[in-house]
Amino acid sequence: MAVGVLDRLGDMANPIAVKEMRQAVKGRILTWMLVCFLMVQLVIMGIGMLTSEYSGADYQGGRTLLSFLLLALLVVCLLFLPAIFGLRLSSERTEGRIDLLFITDMSPYSVIWGKTLAAMGLTLLLFSASMPFVTLTYLLRGVDLPSIFLMMGLNFVVVVLAIQAALFLACFPGGLISRGIRFLFGLGGAFFLLSMMTSVSFAMLSSGIGSMLGTWDFWAPALTVIGFLLLGMGLLFVLSATAISPASANRAPVVRLYLLLIWLCSSVCCLLWFLDMRDYGLLLAWLICMLILFSLCFMASLAERQSYGVRLRSKIPRNRLLRIPAFFLYSGAAGGISFSAGMIALTLGAFYLALFFSPYPRWAFNDDVHLQVLTCCLYFICYGLTALMVRRLFFPPLSSNSMTVTIALLLLAAGSLIPFLFAWVVFRYPVDRIPDIWYLGNPLIVFIEKRTLEMTLTFTQIWAAVILGLNGPWFIRQIRNFKPLEEAAHDPAISQPVETE
Repeated sequence: MAVGVLDRLGDMANPIAVKEMRQAVKGRILTWMLVCFLMVQLVIMGIGMLTSEYSGADYQGGRTLLSFLLLALLVVCLLFLPAIFGLRLSSERTEGRIDLLFITDMSPYSVIWGKTLAAMGLTLLLFSASMPFVTLTYLLRGVDLPSIFLMMGLNFVVVVLAIQAALFLACFPGGLISRGIRFLFGLGGAFFLLSMMTSVSFAMLSSGIGSMLGTWDFWAPALTVIGFLLLGMGLLFVLSATAISPASANRAPVVRLYLLLIWLCSSVCCLLWFLDMRDYGLLLAWLICMLILFSLCFMASLAERQSYGVRLRSKIPRNRLLRIPAFFLYSGAAGGISFSAGMIALTLGAFYLALFFSPYPRWAFNDDVHLQVLTCCLYFICYGLTALMVRRLFFPPLSSNSMTVTIALLLLAAGSLIPFLFAWVVFRYPVDRIPDIWYLGNPLIVFIEKRTLEMTLTFTQIWAAVILGLNGPWFIRQIRNFKPLEEAAHDPAISQPVETE
């Protein structure tokens, strides 16, 4: 009976997780890393014990030793584990290599979940190996057990978040140069996260965080931070699964629904904190984060399909009422652009409603910051819609969908630099005396020179209205072509060009 239960549990295990764990156990990297890690922990513990002085009522040797042990743990977990799992997944995404990732009938979410489970298992192994040394610091005074376990739990969540980010960066196919750039970007992020978590851990230990566990002053911000970390982890997980999904699949609904969930959770959390602290800076921070998030979503939507394949049409609802929300959620450039623009408008509306109905005085609120962020956001929307029109007019329909993003970035670079260089070289203006009108193409000018805010805001509004009108016929065609397979088969006006990534 026990054998049967174990067999059933084995069948329930994620095959990708089993594969990754077997590769890790058979390889020598994990063994050597674990042995070296234990040796470093022993050396740190020995040096701490030998150099300790057990005199004085304010002895803080345990806290200092714990800080060094956490630093060693974070170095291994943030620099090596994400690199191991990220490089392994990246090698599976290279052209010409057939792996379990490509031939399995598992869903992309199961594949990413299996790799995440394997990474979490190895992370738990390293944390478990470090736990005896970390616990001994309690005997050296200066730190309590709740603080120790709290720091270990927080660092574990951050490490899993870093591993999930590494998996996301590794999900995109590409050549050696592309993979190298992503590796350097991830390495820089790991070093930044390492320095930040080291400072945060030391500051929290110095503040005696363990003595605050019984108060709401601790749990309110702690639950908020953990909640946002988990939301970020979930977003990276969803994006990773979307990135390895086939190009013909309907990849967007889960991502956009998750973004909507992030918007709802963050808005409720921000509102509760605002009612408690009465600080308009919280509303402004929420506005900036949401505008950045959905601006990135807007840019990503430019690289989506501009025609609907058979696989996607088979999932379009036949009910016209259900087809309306499906248009915004399903894969497609028009739906993604509309979804992102709608969420940006919804964010601005919620922000201004909160300001209008707020019972607290607004004398300390800076009106310029949110207008600067709004103007910068309008710049990205205008450049994106302009790139969409340029690609449609000057490039063949079967060109790569990612070309729209490339055109948008080129237009952004040209609009930011060419007018400035033209005024400097042709009209010979001094660099510090170039008229503001020559900076109209640069989104950052609203942050560098605040006096240009009114001019740039008016300019981007006019630009957005004009370019939206020019793209209007394309949006109308996209809406009309969003039909289920049965209706599209009887409509001769609908063509099915081959989709390219």
